[in-house]
Amino acid sequence: MSGKKTEAHPTKPPRPWAVTLSGLLILAQGVSLFVLSAIGFATLLGLRYWPRLPLPPALARDVSRFQLTLDLNTFVPAVLFGATLGLMLALCLLLNGPRILQRKPQAWIEAMLFQGLGLMLMLSLYLSGRRDGWIFLWMFSSLLIVLQLNRAEVTETFKWRLARRQARAHTPSEAAPNLAEAEPESLR
Repeated sequence: MSGKKTEAHPTKPPRPWAVTLSGLLILAQGVSLFVLSAIGFATLLGLRYWPRLPLPPALARDVSRFQLTLDLNTFVPAVLFGATLGLMLALCLLLNGPRILQRKPQAWIEAMLFQGLGLMLMLSLYLSGRRDGWIFLWMFSSLLIVLQLNRAEVTETFKWRLARRQARAHTPSEAAPNLAEAEPESLR
């Protein structure tokens, strides 16, 4: 046996179930928004290659009966804008979910920011006249995630990790020289 002492690495406390649930909900929300954005882009691609695609007879009767029209000059930019924003937010959520599960110090703040951005996007769609069911489902899921992120177990986990990280940043490293002692006598 050697005379060296082995330093035991401090073990991580187990991840609370509320943090695990938060991370999984964020990942599920990211996947669903990614799918919705992909559907938006597929719709635009379909309109580009098949602009005069005939409607099925039942749908054509409904369109003529309710005098529905589809103005492509307003539909295409709106779907392109929504799908692009949705894709960017989906990628941010998909990157943030694992960070929540890993309990990275800034992940909680980022998750709250992304939920706020998602709610702002959905509210703007609602106020612009879109009343699709998925918008209400998205708002409800964002509300649930915000409530889940504000549970005591989740906030304490991230506050503790952030405080530990800040404390490590403010303590002088043993390898770094003490600058006050290295200062010349004339400057003291």
